[in-house]
Amino acid sequence: MNLDCRYSPFLYYSLILLHLLALGASLLAIPWLLPCLMLSTAITASALRLRREFSLAGSKRIHTCQINARESLLLSQQGTTRCGPPSVIYWSEFLLVLRFRVVSQPADIEHPRPKTLLLGPESLSDADHGKLRSHLRFSESL
Repeated sequence: MNLDCRYSPFLYYSLILLHLLALGASLLAIPWLLPCLMLSTAITASALRLRREFSLAGSKRIHTCQINARESLLLSQQGTTRCGPPSVIYWSEFLLVLRFRVVSQPADIEHPRPKTLLLGPESLSDADHGKLRSHLRFSESL
């Protein structure tokens, strides 16, 4: 099954908004300067990583996902990453979160981390969305 993952502005701006809210809450809730600065730095670093992974021009954003029964291929600007079959982390009407265990990836990346694919309502076409949901539903029952 070949899925064309489109850019989701709703998902991207929602995640940025949540990071900004967390940053504001940390500045208001923590009265000491050093812990507040450390937490603010961590939230800012996370937001910058988010920009690389989910923005329209992000180099780590997954453009195409090919899922088979035994392996998956994730294609981004950095290259192709071979992964195991996806596991569902969260499944709702508006958000589907899949995690892929990395088998092999481009040579310039040393430490493989699991890849996470966030799919919002406009991330896939209706046909691809239906195919993916039925594939995940029937693969869980096997």
